[in-house]
Formats: sequence, C-alpha cells, structure tokens
Amino acid sequence: MVARDGGTMVFVEVKAKAGESCGTAREAVTLRKRRQVISMAKDYLAKHRVNAESCRFDVVAVTISRRQSPLVEVIQNAFTVNDSW
Repeated sequence: MVARDGGTMVFVEVKAKAGESCGTAREAVTLRKRRQVISMAKDYLAKHRVNAESCRFDVVAVTISRRQSPLVEVIQNAFTVNDSW
C-alpha cells in the first residue's frame, strides 16, 4: 500500500496471520520482504516522479483468531533502507 502522510510518502506492508503458532504477522516481514518493499518503493517513486520530502516504511500486522476480534498493530517506521541491507 502507498499513502501520503503530509509531505512523507508511506510504503506500507500489510501482513495477516491466523494465530501465532508459526510466528507473528510482524515477524513475517522478513529481511527479504523488506528488501522487496524498498525495491518497489524506488520503482514507484521513479515511475510516478513523486517529489516527497521523505519516505517511511510502515507495517500493519493483523493477527486473526477464531475466539476474538482480529488484533491490528500499526508499526510506523518499522524499518529503514539502511537496516535492510
């Protein structure tokens, strides 16, 4: 997902998992996935000639349970370009 927050372009990775037996939705945003999101962001900025003051990478982690409502966690600045290489 791509959004704007004022002058900031926000690239959002949304992950949903049923339960946490195989790890959380947040943990599912692996180094490989972060690199893919960063690559997509670079392509998006180049294709659309976006003039953003800054960029941010957020994660929305959704944990789905049969017994309760989904748990939605929004993590702003979840990762940066520098910590993903």
